[in-house]
Amino acid sequence: MTSPLRVACRYLQAVAIGDPKDLLAKLEDRLNRLFFHCEGDYEKGVETLDILKREQREGVFTLDPGRVSYQYERVLGLALRDSFKYIHGTGNTLFLALLQQYVLTPKQRKEVEDASRFYNKARVVWKRDRDPYKNLEASFKLYEKLYTTYKKQISVAKEIIERGKLLGETLAEGGEGDLKIKAGPFTLVNTGGFPTDRMKEVSAVVEEAAKRLESHGLGKVCYGDILISNTISRKNVLAFYIISSDEMFIRANVKKDADTVSTVIHELGHRFEHKFGQSKRGEIVGAYRTLKTHGMTSRYTPPPPELVPKPGEKLVQKGLTYVVTKFDPFKSLVILQPEEGSYTAHIPLAGWLHLKGIPMPKGDLDFVTTYASTDPSENFAEMLSHYCMGKLPQPQVELLEKVIK
Repeated sequence: MTSPLRVACRYLQAVAIGDPKDLLAKLEDRLNRLFFHCEGDYEKGVETLDILKREQREGVFTLDPGRVSYQYERVLGLALRDSFKYIHGTGNTLFLALLQQYVLTPKQRKEVEDASRFYNKARVVWKRDRDPYKNLEASFKLYEKLYTTYKKQISVAKEIIERGKLLGETLAEGGEGDLKIKAGPFTLVNTGGFPTDRMKEVSAVVEEAAKRLESHGLGKVCYGDILISNTISRKNVLAFYIISSDEMFIRANVKKDADTVSTVIHELGHRFEHKFGQSKRGEIVGAYRTLKTHGMTSRYTPPPPELVPKPGEKLVQKGLTYVVTKFDPFKSLVILQPEEGSYTAHIPLAGWLHLKGIPMPKGDLDFVTTYASTDPSENFAEMLSHYCMGKLPQPQVELLEKVIK
């Protein structure tokens, strides 16, 4: 028999994304190395930076240029140029763990989600110049802004860890309420106090995704908890799967439509690959290579004649009217000339068709989406979602079923 405490343990730190206390200590240590590296002493580092700022402002330089260059690189360079590749993974994991494991107030949830999005950035933009005195002011401003941001984030994390209540403890006390609801074989965990109607909308999406997966013999991926939150990654991300913890996150404001259901299936496709498809990695890579090779050769295949624009056809764009003069079959370019003007413009055939609202036909062995061409794993997840939605071309069905059957 499963006790409430046993259920609660699913949320405790030992089996979650990571222990927030350990992650916080790791992030603090890495930030100390970045921001306090100057001579191993933060106060000395700040003092040296203050001297550099004052000298740069007054135009009177007393420090040795080599010393300035060293401090500029060690303090500003490390903190600005290298910080994200050094700490962003730890920061992102920490704030996902807080979201996953703690009961948060609306204010705390927003701060945690903002921090998670912050660590999802690719990099911090810092303009370096060979002359250590150039761009100092702008670099210092960014340095100070980053330092303030990191301090605030650390403070938020500490407050939650020290004073917050674990989500598992709330469940163990039996206070479920609207905290979690069933959605087919899944359990949706309401991490943000979202209203019942919103949770029901998410539930409808998840149930539809599960139904489609099960009807295609893929019910083995339909299990466990799905954490519902606001945007905690990029704004256009509706759902994502974390391989290390085998967990799903879905945005709370999703709507039940084909694209959203397909996205949820896509993410569960990653679960299939990493939990059940490791022995079929060769077939997954092979399918990707087959489609990629086809795409490289099909570029030189002439388009269907009915799609090629005829001389004299017009295109209105941004208030200007362009007239087709000819089509270049070797480069697949439409050559145009504005009605008013003598210059020549050109546009790829795919772009012409898009602007005219004509769908570009896909071959049976073309990638089902542009995103599918990213890598073998994304292609597999896209093929799986199209398969469950009844949209995968038959030749690709045969490639996919080598993996999932």
